Amino acid sequence: MVTVVTGKDKDGKDITRELKVGDMVRQNAEYKKYVESGMNEYISGQIWQGVKGNKKGITNISIYMLILFIALVAMATFRSPTVALMPDVTPKPLRSQANAMINLMGGIGGAIAFLIYTIALIKPAQYYTYTIIFAAVAFAMLALLAFFIAFVRERKLKEEYILICEEHHLTDEDIKKA
Repeated sequence: MVTVVTGKDKDGKDITRELKVGDMVRQNAEYKKYVESGMNEYISGQIWQGVKGNKKGITNISIYMLILFIALVAMATFRSPTVALMPDVTPKPLRSQANAMINLMGGIGGAIAFLIYTIALIKPAQYYTYTIIFAAVAFAMLALLAFFIAFVRERKLKEEYILICEEHHLTDEDIKKA
């Protein structure tokens, strides 16, 4: 809540009103243009000063960038085999729906990750909070990888795919009988 002076009464005293920040944003079209961009610039400048001002800040941002890089490469590596497997076991007329399902599952995974972060970070973040989040996500990825390796049999799925295509007289230039 912010107290805003909206005018003067007949005695010259300020007339004030309590406003929420959201109300101010809706009432003032220039807020986003001037205030929000200025706040973002100020906050970004403060963070940069904290990082470049000491050796620990540079070390922390470097470690963060390295871990982020490794995590992004790991996630891409984890997703690629699933996307590559789909055309091998899906008849051509159904590939669009199969691709949509892969993207839907990725979106659901992102939503679950967002919920994990939101719940874990409701309280002020402690240094170990991020470790717990990382461990939970890493465990989930390893568990899903183990499930995938244990239960997905590509050769069997490929044989079923060929039989279904032959049964329904689907032609597919990608079908190669081994």
